[in-house]
Amino acid sequence: MGKYLENGVRISFAQLLEDNTICIPKIQRDYVQGRIDENEVRTEFLHALLGYLQEGKPFRDLDFVYGFLNENNVLYPLDGQQRLTTLMLLHWFLANKEGDFELYKALFLKEDNGRLDTKFTYENRLSSKEFYNQLFTKEIDFNNLLENDEGKNNSLSKSIKNLSWYAPAWDWDPTVQNTLNMLDAMRATFNNNNTYFSKLTDKDNPIITFLFMDLGKNNLSDDLYIKMNSRGVQLSSFENFKAKLEGFISKTNFKAEYILKIEGKDKIVDFKTYYTSQLDGSWSNFVWEIMKKNDPKIENPNHFDRFFSNLFRISFLHSCLNSNISFDEKVPFIKTFLTHKKDFSFYNYQELFKVDASNNNIISEQSLLELVELLDVLSNELYACFDSEFKYYNPFETLYLLINSDYNTRHYHERIMFFAHMEYLKAHKNNLNQSSLHSWMRFVSNLSNNTAPYNNEKEFINAISYIKDNIKYADNIDQHISNLSLSDIVGFDSFQYKEEILKRKIEKLDASWKEMFKKVELHPYLNGQTYFLLMLVGVEFDAVDNLDVSMLKEIQDNYESYYTIFRELFTASGLNQDFSRNGNYLFERALLSINDYTISEGSNFSFLIDSDRDISWKRFLKLDKREEHKSIIKTLFSNLLPFSSNIHSGLNSILDFNCGEWWRFLIINNPEILNYFDRGKKRYFRLNSNHGFVLLKGEKISGSHAELETYNFYLNNKIESDKWEYYSVSGENKDDCPCAYFDFLFDNIWYGLDVRYIDSQFNIAIKRRQSVEYSQGLIAFFDNEGFEKLSNFYAKAIGSYDECEEFLKSNLSSIINETN
Repeated sequence: MGKYLENGVRISFAQLLEDNTICIPKIQRDYVQGRIDENEVRTEFLHALLGYLQEGKPFRDLDFVYGFLNENNVLYPLDGQQRLTTLMLLHWFLANKEGDFELYKALFLKEDNGRLDTKFTYENRLSSKEFYNQLFTKEIDFNNLLENDEGKNNSLSKSIKNLSWYAPAWDWDPTVQNTLNMLDAMRATFNNNNTYFSKLTDKDNPIITFLFMDLGKNNLSDDLYIKMNSRGVQLSSFENFKAKLEGFISKTNFKAEYILKIEGKDKIVDFKTYYTSQLDGSWSNFVWEIMKKNDPKIENPNHFDRFFSNLFRISFLHSCLNSNISFDEKVPFIKTFLTHKKDFSFYNYQELFKVDASNNNIISEQSLLELVELLDVLSNELYACFDSEFKYYNPFETLYLLINSDYNTRHYHERIMFFAHMEYLKAHKNNLNQSSLHSWMRFVSNLSNNTAPYNNEKEFINAISYIKDNIKYADNIDQHISNLSLSDIVGFDSFQYKEEILKRKIEKLDASWKEMFKKVELHPYLNGQTYFLLMLVGVEFDAVDNLDVSMLKEIQDNYESYYTIFRELFTASGLNQDFSRNGNYLFERALLSINDYTISEGSNFSFLIDSDRDISWKRFLKLDKREEHKSIIKTLFSNLLPFSSNIHSGLNSILDFNCGEWWRFLIINNPEILNYFDRGKKRYFRLNSNHGFVLLKGEKISGSHAELETYNFYLNNKIESDKWEYYSVSGENKDDCPCAYFDFLFDNIWYGLDVRYIDSQFNIAIKRRQSVEYSQGLIAFFDNEGFEKLSNFYAKAIGSYDECEEFLKSNLSSIINETN
């Protein structure tokens, strides 16, 4: 038995094989560190080995290796198989790469009956054993490897598979294939010209070592150990992350000191002591409280790990947002933070987030100090800051949403609110004022709600930058913004920003307006947007310098009356459907009676929907899309004011059935036209297309659409005859027009009659539905009525709507009768 194999001895791989051999027993699994899906583990381990060798500090331990050493000096490892296999491969690789194969042979090979055998072998598969016997006894010229395949780094494995001794059957052995993957990874990692083999095999000061434990000496049978090992629970990804993070903390010289209560007394402790104590103490208790508060049934520890992992991610996200790297550098990092659907491992954080000019990663002394600060603030201050009466922001619901995130949604608004909250708490730990915090969060809530939805990470980062720049005013935000001029802003919506300044100026003059504003802002559809009501009572941006207390007193009652009307018209989700789809579109028709209220988006216009940043009713009320909206809203509300107790009657009083603009006239008089749009769609139309004024089922003209005049004609005439149908088309082919139509039988032949609208006049076309000649009687009718033969059908321009109806009733009665 070798002199180094006392229990617990620190030993290098070369020292272990000096007097012994290693045999991976049949009970062990295949070699997996080289597996394709183990890239992270493999890369992290190889980088750690490279780091140890570059540093040159001896005796860097790779933990314990457990096994049985028999009387023939054969070691059967039961724990450490993967590490030992990787070390054997690394020695073979470096010996070949650095030209030290002769020294390698002396250390790792043995001669048996004139042939060289490896001292390291596998017994779990015969093919694995044969492959390792071949590989570990062969010298390979690294200067003459085959070229990599395109897009791959596989020249070493490709060269090995091309050698005469490589058996094709090994392509199906997972240990062999994983070994080849590992060798390619080693070549990619150890790609410098440094020499490391001698450092690995140094007898006196080896760089990489491990601690050996002979289970036989502890009277443990292999059966018992196998049972113990098989029933072990694999560490979760978060447990692995925490372990590696604690290792990082142990190597970092933190200057910070903390006060920790130990046995009832305050003691000054270092960062590591404080971190480990709080992690298993108050911070973990806090996460459990948040979990139970939002879902009392949660008991699965896996939920806890996911929630805590997301909390770490949130803190590192904040560190990235607070870092000094440029805006353009932050964008891809923030996108990765918000879209990566799995927990980040320690390796992910190290490799993906380089956040300063020195290429340092996100896990640093600074970010860990920020992590501790955030977790302390949450566990100590969160419950003290908000009462149930504050409706602008719920910190518990927001935090739970973020730590419960599966990253299918980016939650920009919630992250902005949480960031603003945390920045306030961190800035005011020693002078926390609940009233000031409420004012700050009201301000941020109104801005963010009326900037959302955010389109991308750039908009999100801009919003965060505004919060960072203005947190210094947060303890007196109302006073601060009441002194500002109405100006644009970067980070949030400028229109809403001006509204917030205007409201604070009013509140400064007359404090009674503050509660009134809050009541309106908290309407769940408005979420802070109130300017249209101020406009209605004569307070506009351009009149901000003319504000005075007496005027504000005079207009208060009207302001509340207009808000009462608004609450009748709009629910939490949008327009009250009793005045829309469920009420013959009374609201839309009243607006169209006043003027064209629609909003354009690209080539389309919309009759507006409840929820959309650009074409919603809320955007209409914002008054920033079209100048006409202001006069439309003034007319609407002034006409409804006498009908505040009966809005339905008020809307009816506005209807103008003789509206001069033809398309508005049609919709006002035929509300069923608006039923063309499916629920949930954007209610788009186009004023001009190859088919005229069209109603779109979707968002593009290439999709299904109807022409307004013929659709109106169809709706009116289907009441008299259920034979009428409507043909919607896709695309803008002029030869395929949307139309109202019906089929009829004449002389036992089926025909279709289309009513189309072309070049501002109605047009009638009749075409065959069967592959037969036109009836002579019908041809005579065409000749008599002036129909023109066009391709395979007959058509006639008629003129106006009334002329079209009259023509059909007078001249085609026989056809219609025969159809019926």
